[in-house]
Amino acid sequence: MKESKSFKHMFFYWSLSMVVVTLPFPKYSLNSQSIILLVVSWLLFNNFSEKTKNLKAMLLPFITMSSIFWLSLLGLFYTDNFGKASEVLLANLPFLIIPLVFFSVKLDNALKQKLFKIFSFSVIIASVFGLIKALFFRINNLGNYFYYTEFSKILDIHTTYFALFLVLAILYFFYDFTLFKTLKKWQNVVCVIFLLGMLYIVSARISIIALVTIFIVYILSNFKKIDVVSKVSILIVTLLLTVLFFTSPNFQNRNIQADEFGTELPSIDTRLIHWEAVVNAIKKSNPLFGNGTGDAHENLFEEYRNLGFVSGYQYQYNAHNQYLEILLSFGLLGLFSLLLILYQCLRQSLKNHNMFFLTQVIVFMVFMLTESILERQKGIISFMFFLSLSLSANNTTSK
Repeated sequence: MKESKSFKHMFFYWSLSMVVVTLPFPKYSLNSQSIILLVVSWLLFNNFSEKTKNLKAMLLPFITMSSIFWLSLLGLFYTDNFGKASEVLLANLPFLIIPLVFFSVKLDNALKQKLFKIFSFSVIIASVFGLIKALFFRINNLGNYFYYTEFSKILDIHTTYFALFLVLAILYFFYDFTLFKTLKKWQNVVCVIFLLGMLYIVSARISIIALVTIFIVYILSNFKKIDVVSKVSILIVTLLLTVLFFTSPNFQNRNIQADEFGTELPSIDTRLIHWEAVVNAIKKSNPLFGNGTGDAHENLFEEYRNLGFVSGYQYQYNAHNQYLEILLSFGLLGLFSLLLILYQCLRQSLKNHNMFFLTQVIVFMVFMLTESILERQKGIISFMFFLSLSLSANNTTSK
């Protein structure tokens, strides 16, 4: 009996690890399969009554974190495109599944830390895989893929999402160095330097803004604990890195809005067109409920065409701002749900004085300013997995 229970526990922990391991790697299907595996292992992990008891204790966080799924379900009743709406509902299932898993079981803090560690090293391995592949193409005169969108083709992951993973991994190694009191601090320094180098290759401007923001928050939150020399050192290093990144060749190429392949790159001007079109589309939608599940983008694409934003209409770009995106899809109810999720996580992190959790939330909030993070599977799963994991009760796993 004990062996059977031990196997169920190990199977569950292994499936949790598979979710984070597959996140930074190209194949979406692997991550989807790992979610299915997680559900199966969760069903076996503990009995139904224990799951119910744990979930009741976390009922409010569960309702909050899963609210976007319920809005997607509600949106089926006033959509004009039921086929597309069904696809969106299926894509939004992690909003229900992941909180359900984390809030109905008890995980100890050591396991949570280990999952962040596994994810962070997976990001490094995925980066090395991309570098080797890009180097192979370079050596064989097949092009320079050590740059922005070209490197994302090597990884087969959208640039911004991989940049998000890099920043989250940097956060882990930074806090493992300063907060978790690891004995091998030099390894963390090497990992952070490597990941910063990857951020240079990826050249996602929002990632640098996110890093600067969280370091400022770190300094302010530890203002009395950090000595003057450390404060000045952190500030100088942060400013120097910011200047070096934004004046580097990769970022300068982005500023002229084209890479060496002639690919047009997004700029502040194109973002403003995105948002102008979204605002126009929102004005034509239901202010309380939005356009409904599956119908959000039809009006947006039409607005792109009206504004002469040819590439936006041709490639059917999303809003590139999560707050506007959810307002377009689910109206004020949707925006309220997203803000409530963020508020709950911020409140809990401050209440528990958990700086690691707080800065995770801030990273997602910053990235949401220029990206519709919750429009892709990797964005949804990373958002729900890490925030639900940190939000879950600090209880030890039941034996």
